[in-house]
This record gives sequence, C-alpha cells and structure tokens, in this order.
Amino acid sequence: MMFGMGFASLFGILAMFLIGWGLFNVLGTNRNTASPFLTSGNYPGRDALDILKQRYARGEISKEEYQRMRADLTDQ
Repeated sequence: MMFGMGFASLFGILAMFLIGWGLFNVLGTNRNTASPFLTSGNYPGRDALDILKQRYARGEISKEEYQRMRADLTDQ
C-alpha cells in the first residue's frame, strides 16, 4: 500500500513543477522577449528601424519615404 502513495506524491510534485514551468513561460522574465500579451504595440521585441526596413522591402513605402523616415529615426 505504501508503494501507491509514493507515486501519488511524485505525480503531485511533477504537476506542481509543470504548472510553475508553464507560468514562467507565459509571464516571461525578460521583457525584451516577453509574450505578446505583456507588451504594447504590434511588434514586440523589434525596433523602429527593423520595421521601417521591412516596410521598404515589402514595397509599402518608396525609397524617398524610407530615406526620410530613416533620417528622422537616426537624427542624421
């Protein structure tokens, strides 16, 4: 009978570990790579220049717009 109780406590410890691990991953500890639920904006973890480069690469903005916006962002 004691054999069954030992496995029950082992499964309880394992369940607590899995719950803790899940919470750790959902909440995150590093705000740069946090889950999208904890960040504001549509692009968590990316800076404005990366977004600008991608918009230019997709053809959403012209070369002149890209250069003007890049100058605004980098103060050149």
